[in-house]
Amino acid sequence: MKRLLSALVLLLPLAAAACDTILAAGPDGVEIRVYNNSDHTFREVVVNGVPLGDVPAGEYSRYGSFREAYQYGAVRMVVEGRPMGVTPIDYVGETPLPRGRYTYLLSADPQSGVTTLHFFEGDRLPRGSAPPAGAKRVVKVERRYEGLAAARGADGGVLVGGGSLTLTHVNPTVSERPGSRVVYLPDAVAITSARRPLAARVAEDGRLLRLAELAEPGTPERSPRGAAPAPGGGSLLAGSVERPVTLPDGRQGWDMDAWLARTGADGAVAWSRFVDATRYDYATAVIPTADGGWAMAGQSDRDAWLVKLDAEGQPQWTRGFRRDGAAETVAQLPDGGFLLAGDRFGAQKLGEGGWVTRTDAAGAERWTTRFAGSAEAVLPTPEGGAVVAGTTLSRAGQLLLLDPAGTIVRQQTTLPGPVHALAAAPGGGWLLAGGGFRLTRTDGTGTVLWTRTYGRAGGSSAPEARVVLPEPDGGATLVGTAADRILVVRVNAEGGIVWTREVGEA
Repeated sequence: MKRLLSALVLLLPLAAAACDTILAAGPDGVEIRVYNNSDHTFREVVVNGVPLGDVPAGEYSRYGSFREAYQYGAVRMVVEGRPMGVTPIDYVGETPLPRGRYTYLLSADPQSGVTTLHFFEGDRLPRGSAPPAGAKRVVKVERRYEGLAAARGADGGVLVGGGSLTLTHVNPTVSERPGSRVVYLPDAVAITSARRPLAARVAEDGRLLRLAELAEPGTPERSPRGAAPAPGGGSLLAGSVERPVTLPDGRQGWDMDAWLARTGADGAVAWSRFVDATRYDYATAVIPTADGGWAMAGQSDRDAWLVKLDAEGQPQWTRGFRRDGAAETVAQLPDGGFLLAGDRFGAQKLGEGGWVTRTDAAGAERWTTRFAGSAEAVLPTPEGGAVVAGTTLSRAGQLLLLDPAGTIVRQQTTLPGPVHALAAAPGGGWLLAGGGFRLTRTDGTGTVLWTRTYGRAGGSSAPEARVVLPEPDGGATLVGTAADRILVVRVNAEGGIVWTREVGEA
């Protein structure tokens, strides 16, 4: 069977849409036209490389001639300024159409970006080219929450950064306009989504003190990935935002920028910034620095990215490191320098994909250490070296101890994993958190002392802890996602649950 790019097209079984009698015999070759089954003009329609021009709503295009064609074809067009279409990967297992005339009935919804194609043999007209008025039918609405970042608040509580994803299942082939021409196909269901950044504040005893969205409806989607405490009880969130831009050739495209949002103690946004270096920039982590400013890590184009910011979030300098991937984490050293850690993307992880880079206070590289797997958290050690946590290629957790010159002096690669977060454990040793909403306590050499798992299953993905914050009593607070809700778990020194808090609508 033919395989399709699901992100670009929703191909549906041909509904039992009856049709009128064939009007004429087919030509000597294969000819295909398009019927515009929507309320929008299709501009610059191209079928299998053959241009058919513009097709007004509710009308047919001219016929195009083809040496070979199939029941489903590659179609591209522009609808309300948005490129849309159908893109089959191949035609394995399909039988070419015999000579004759055929119609591709196309429905397009520019809001959701979904195009559907239905095939008709011969010069057939869909029954009821002017059916009764319809309305876009909402089938189901889901809302998911993600806990992606966290920091300790000035009051001892937890500042949480995350997002909400609203998924609306709709029938895009039913028009919103009265007097619709659209043929009703009840099995044509698409999914539209809207993502909103969130900031929450959880008290020391687990009470939810505040939950607020950080973007108004209609603003570009934003995703926080890092959080740091800010003076006055607020926080600084860092992530990314996608914005529409006009390309040099006049076409419309998208630009991804790093995004910063400074909130006050009441959760209100005091200021926000975009940090833009290339067409593809995003932030993964942010930390306060000793001079009262901030340091932000992430990716710019193919480079790992380090940006030094002042107290108002304005860049003071930026540094790029060719790593073919992102810096996942950043930490400041006592001398003002920085530790960056991350991994290369794609198949390159099969080699030395993980890396740690030590810089001076101006961001100049001093040394880099590479190893297999990934690095997702890094901390300086009292001896002047570094401890790095991440995941091996076999999805186990790993912990590496480096000396001040960057030499690996110990590498533990059999920890429960994957690992996303690292903290120094009160009294010595390390706390590692990650997949399964799992917390592992090790001694100073990386030997496992105990492992506990929290969070309930369910939802669209497995439970996962993204942040671990050590507590003065020897315990810890974990923040992440479980059962499509933000989950905050406070545990004692032995890993026993003190309290849990789910954030998000039931």
